[in-house]
Amino acid sequence: MGTRAQTYISLSALFVAIALSSGTVIAAETDSFLKGPRQADWLVRGSALSVRSLTQTTDIPIVGGQIKSPDKTYPGLDISYFFTDHWAIEFQGGHVKRSYAVSGSSLGNFSVGSIDSNVLSLALQYHFRPTESIKPYVGVGANYAWTRSVDPAQNIPSFDVKPIASTLFAAGIDVAIAPGWLVNASARYLLSPEYDFKGEGFSATVKINTLVLGMGVGFYF
Repeated sequence: MGTRAQTYISLSALFVAIALSSGTVIAAETDSFLKGPRQADWLVRGSALSVRSLTQTTDIPIVGGQIKSPDKTYPGLDISYFFTDHWAIEFQGGHVKRSYAVSGSSLGNFSVGSIDSNVLSLALQYHFRPTESIKPYVGVGANYAWTRSVDPAQNIPSFDVKPIASTLFAAGIDVAIAPGWLVNASARYLLSPEYDFKGEGFSATVKINTLVLGMGVGFYF
């Protein structure tokens, strides 16, 4: 089964699990649960984020091959401000360290190294049912990443990576579990432009779109 199929299955299972687990919440629904975050409220979520590389194209002069980045899981924190009951601005920031390797080149498979990046994202969200226990939402925004440090692999010369601005599409579900508290499942798709690995004796142009699946807990005030 391909990586993309596995990703879609994982995402579907994630949302089904949230929906099933919310059954007891709906049965015990109270006015406190129904309120949820409303206009002028802040919502803070902590999540486990699974970062998965999807569409990949690579141009490596002379040796050819493809640059790959394995899936990885990170902690995440996001903050949303509701300027109406339905509309919110979400901010997320942190740093991500990802490793890269070349496969299928004329020199065989080899590691390129790892890149530690700062990441900031801003998204406009629409929450469909703010007064219900199950609160789906969608969003669109931008993600900006710039390099903190580069750790080249053995026999790979030092290289640089320019900052990358990506378009962000998001969807998620918040489920009330107690007054002021909720659980969350989310998916963010990052549509990224081509970017370059540039160094003495080594260069590559890469395009990697990314799916970020998240699951966590949040509180609002």
